[in-house]
Amino acid sequence: MATSMHEEELLCLLYLVQKRKKRRRARKWCVRPLNKNRVNDGEFNTLVQEMHAMDEEKYHQYFRMSAVKFDFLARRIGDRIQHSRTHSALISVAKRLAVTLRYLASGCSQVGVAASYRLGSFTVSTIIPEVCKAIWDTLQPEFVPFPSQTQWKEIQNDFWRIWNFPMCLGSNLTTVQQVNNYRHSRARRIIVNTFGIMASRWRIFGRPIDCSPDNVVHIVKACVALHNYLTHTDAVNPGNISSLSLSLRVTSDDDEWGFA
Repeated sequence: MATSMHEEELLCLLYLVQKRKKRRRARKWCVRPLNKNRVNDGEFNTLVQEMHAMDEEKYHQYFRMSAVKFDFLARRIGDRIQHSRTHSALISVAKRLAVTLRYLASGCSQVGVAASYRLGSFTVSTIIPEVCKAIWDTLQPEFVPFPSQTQWKEIQNDFWRIWNFPMCLGSNLTTVQQVNNYRHSRARRIIVNTFGIMASRWRIFGRPIDCSPDNVVHIVKACVALHNYLTHTDAVNPGNISSLSLSLRVTSDDDEWGFA
């Protein structure tokens, strides 16, 4: 009797699964007809490639980095985002990186970037977090390292020397509360100014980010890593176009942020 009931339950479950599969809408196209001619009409081939070859200044404005740094970054993260050729219209590493950097730099919606590059909206929504994670995983050890004990002490000393704000916990005495608030306000400006610098380079921070919370984490980490990557390489090559010099660093194992 028990065996019979178990078989009936399995049959019912199988029926529900098959019914759900039938409800799924079949894909009309492998590639939407509007996007099939992306090689000729997409922004990557019609604009990005031309800027790469002809106009370094416009290229820097478009991606917030030079063509040399773009190519170097593409090589660094290539193995992490290279896909096997299982699709008739394979998207290259350079195009995946271009889509992501344009999304971060312009503040455009994912739908807008998808239309410009003649890609599907779902495709772009998959590319962006994947590339952001690859950027973080590749650049973090070199450009956003976790501070050593000595560096922690240097950060603490700098906050006290410049802003008269000690690295302490809890409240100060009532008699010095006003002084504490003043010093706290001065120290807090570091955070506010840093976010302003980040938002001026990566316009994605100028509006609500239309992604899931997990993907927002990947985006923020990628922007921090990219910021330090560009800042440090500009310091080595001062002739490059750059106006930002503040570096960010991880300050805990939970990926909170500090500034140097």
